[in-house]
Amino acid sequence: MNRLGDFERKLRALRDARESEAERRREQRRVRMDDEARLGSRFKVLADRLMREIIAPRLSVVAGAFTDAACSIDTETSTGVLRLNTDDRYRARVDICFGVALAGEESVAVYSRPTIIPILMDVPSEERVVVPLDHADDEVIAAFIENQLERFFVAYFALEHIEAYRPLARVIDPVCGMEISRVDAAESARHMGRDYYFCIAQCKDRFLRDPSRYV
Repeated sequence: MNRLGDFERKLRALRDARESEAERRREQRRVRMDDEARLGSRFKVLADRLMREIIAPRLSVVAGAFTDAACSIDTETSTGVLRLNTDDRYRARVDICFGVALAGEESVAVYSRPTIIPILMDVPSEERVVVPLDHADDEVIAAFIENQLERFFVAYFALEHIEAYRPLARVIDPVCGMEISRVDAAESARHMGRDYYFCIAQCKDRFLRDPSRYV
């Protein structure tokens, strides 16, 4: 009888140990989820501020300075996208995405992801700067964003020198017959709903005096 009782006690001890271990794991999960929630909240506050105060204003400045640029901000994903070539002068998808992401428990990464498709040239690679979650240096992040935009524009301006990209970028001056880049045209004029580009101002003047002669 004592042997059976000992066996029963052993079984209860095994059962109690299993239940204790399960409760320990449940408590660990609760603590981990609480920590992740607090971390997510801290990250969201910082990401929203960086998007609002640093990234979005710089993308807006660029979009306002170039007629073929547009930007969009997605606060849910903490990303902002600048799209160039919106008038399709080049045969390419051209954009650069900036975003903010966690990079460990106490750090965040601000990254840039440029895209030029098809890839027929050297395109800037994805870059990132990592800063402390609670002590992000705005000057460092602003300098990073501006530097990445400058590098990307260098690549974008190079498209006009690559034949495969530029079928729509090259135009003919209707007055002198010179082939020129729309980007570098000295003057332009609209006639009968169509845009015309000129190598020098004198060609535009001659065109405007008698458009029917050159159309």
